[in-house]
Amino acid sequence: MISQNFSWSSSIHLKHESIEYDLHNDFDFKEYSYSIETKSVNLIWKRGVGSWVNKNQPEYIILTINGVFQAEVRPRDSDMSFTEDNCLSSFGFIANENWCDGQFWTECDPDEEWLWSFYFQSGAEIVLGAKSATVQIVL
Repeated sequence: MISQNFSWSSSIHLKHESIEYDLHNDFDFKEYSYSIETKSVNLIWKRGVGSWVNKNQPEYIILTINGVFQAEVRPRDSDMSFTEDNCLSSFGFIANENWCDGQFWTECDPDEEWLWSFYFQSGAEIVLGAKSATVQIVL
């Protein structure tokens, strides 16, 4: 998948126009939507309300993933509190290769065949395979 106007700078930081956004600490995950018609997925984060969150952060970060050929939502851990569903634990990749046993992170450019994995504190995971992705920062 090609990131068109952003990059990942670590397993929880999305970088857009030289600014890094901490999706684990500063933003709450709000929505996953999949359009069959357009073969796209939207993932939406809203600025958190905690006292540690910089109020100069944007209100929303919307990640639009296009040309989706695989979309999977893996179940949450039923023993976890529902308050953990909105907290991204890590972003990473999944590869259909013998050496890959779950999500992994790398600083190098990902292989286009790797799937994207969004893992949440509750144990839920969103796994996506697609052609491209763009981010929109909403102030």
